[in-house]
Amino acid sequence: MDYVYICREGDNEELRYSIRSVVANATHDKIWVIGYKPDWYIGNYIQIDNIGSKFENITNCHKILPDIGALSEDFVIMNDDFFILKPLGKMPTFSDGTLTDKIEKNMISAGLSKYVRALITAKKRLHKLGITDPINYDLHTPMVFNKALLASVDDLTLSPRSLYGNLFKIDSIMIDDVKIHKKGSPFDIDESHFISTEDDSFYLIKDKLKQLFPNKTIYEKE
Repeated sequence: MDYVYICREGDNEELRYSIRSVVANATHDKIWVIGYKPDWYIGNYIQIDNIGSKFENITNCHKILPDIGALSEDFVIMNDDFFILKPLGKMPTFSDGTLTDKIEKNMISAGLSKYVRALITAKKRLHKLGITDPINYDLHTPMVFNKALLASVDDLTLSPRSLYGNLFKIDSIMIDDVKIHKKGSPFDIDESHFISTEDDSFYLIKDKLKQLFPNKTIYEKE
């Protein structure tokens, strides 16, 4: 099974250690980077220029995945700041409750942010399709997609994970999200299989990631 990264511009040290974590702890075939790549990356790559907001760019990248002939039929979507911390067998799918609960929780902490608006758009779309209480699959963890199923989704508006998961009734394991926020509560990296960061929190675990994954992979220039 291939692993696909949807990446932003920049040097992207997060991507370096994320790929190292996949190589160390997950059974995988090829690695793909979609969007932009740092100079040090030398694996499979397809450039997709930005077309709008962060969420619009992510959606646009998802749309092209079914048309990549060399991509495996089932593949894992990664973000450049997802890290697999322990050896993993089959990649599970995760959720953390309903979209309604996620929207209400984030409204309290962040107001009507772009992220919340994307979740609301996904919820309305799913309601129109007859899914009255959709599940939230938009966690900061890897997720398995199928090319044929993804190609059959007419509108991936801004929240591909929750749209895909609900439309195809993907079985999931409920967990708390694993994203580390700079001002959030401490997270025990030694107890988790997965962890994710943001620009202001990567430095909190960078030294630990260096210890866990010190070796270059075939995807890095010498």
